Amino acid sequence: MSKPKQTYLSDKVEFDGVKKHVDVNGRVWYVGIDTKLFSGRVEICGLAIWADKPGYPLTRTTLRDLPLDHMFNDVIAAETKSLTRFRKHQKDLEPHQGRAHSDHELEVIAAVYSMAFNGRLPVQRTVAETLNIPISTAVKRIMAARKRGLIPDKINKKEK
Repeated sequence: MSKPKQTYLSDKVEFDGVKKHVDVNGRVWYVGIDTKLFSGRVEICGLAIWADKPGYPLTRTTLRDLPLDHMFNDVIAAETKSLTRFRKHQKDLEPHQGRAHSDHELEVIAAVYSMAFNGRLPVQRTVAETLNIPISTAVKRIMAARKRGLIPDKINKKEK
C-alpha cells in the first residue's frame, strides 16, 4: 500500500509526492504531483506549482527550468515501488471460493477501496486490478468488508 499522501497548500489539497526546486533567483518552488493507477500502471494525473512565499509570479523562465521529467520519474518510481510491495504481499492470499474471509484480507480490501474512492477511481475495478481478482470477486469481498464494518456506510453506498 502506498504511504499516506502529503498535504500542502491547505488541508484539502493532497499529493502523492512534493518536490522542491530553487530557481536562479533563489526563490523556492514546490511541485505537488498526484498519481493514479491506469491499466495497472502508475501515471501522473495532476500537479500544482507554488512558491514558498506568496506573491511570487510563476514566470515562463521558472516554469521552463523546472526539472519536471525528473520530478515525475521520482514520484512514479516511488509509487510503483509501493504498489509492487503491496501486490507482492497480496500474493500470499489464496482464493476462498465461498469460505469466510479473514479480518486481515477484508482490511486490505477496505484499504484499497478507500484509496480508490478518495482518488475518484472506479472502486470495484481498482480493487480487482490491485488484487488481481475478477471484478465479481472484488464486489463480493467489498460487500463482506462493508458487512464487517470495515467500509463505513457513508462511503459510496451505491456502487455501479
